[in-house]
Amino acid sequence: MSRGGMPWPKTVDRIRAQVAEDEATGATVRPLTKRQQIFLSKFKDILVVQKAAKAASIDGSNHYKWIKDSPGYRKHFLAIYDELAETAFAIGYSEAFNDGDPRGKEMFLRAFYPELFNPKKKLEMSGPDGGSIEMSHTSPPVAHIIQRLNALTERKNDGQVEEDAGRALPSEVSRDQNPRLLGGS
Repeated sequence: MSRGGMPWPKTVDRIRAQVAEDEATGATVRPLTKRQQIFLSKFKDILVVQKAAKAASIDGSNHYKWIKDSPGYRKHFLAIYDELAETAFAIGYSEAFNDGDPRGKEMFLRAFYPELFNPKKKLEMSGPDGGSIEMSHTSPPVAHIIQRLNALTERKNDGQVEEDAGRALPSEVSRDQNPRLLGGS
């Protein structure tokens, strides 16, 4: 469910769907038990399910059982998650954009907008009939983001060229040359 701390976004989306379904069907929402309340208060402070369960002196599997079976627990857990995510967003935004470090801004955008700023995913877009997209009518923030992404891409591509510039490729090393002298292993 988590990466050692906060739940995965897909898990939270699934919980959101369950809460919406609970509200649509009018599911019975019982008050939280004392154990559930203690766990949620510990989770709010610790942010890690297993550690919060240990601090609350309960088995960590109870949290997953409650998420599955208890509409009231799901709703409360989602409210706490949203509060924590909002706080993390505000702190991350403040630190990333107030210290002037472009790498911090990039990391912040990747963390909170992975669908837009994930470097592992590549999205190519084209206009009508495979032509280019007209960008002359974009608002300044979008143009700024595109400019920043282009600069980051160029910087990344330039860095890869510079790293490989002084090393001989295996195909360039002849049998009578020592590859260690050429930067190889």
